[in-house]
Amino acid sequence: MVILHSLWLVSANAVASSRAVWASVFTARFRLGFTLGIFVGIVLQAVVLLLLRQ
Repeated sequence: MVILHSLWLVSANAVASSRAVWASVFTARFRLGFTLGIFVGIVLQAVVLLLLRQ
């Protein structure tokens, strides 16, 4: 029973840590995509303004 309990604890810890890793990776990707989207939006606005000026 003790072996099963320790195995369960180890697997629970592994699942929790992998969830934390996935969450951090997801948030990092989301932030990167968000900043890239803002940057692309600003560039597109500048291009449109330049085209409208001509």
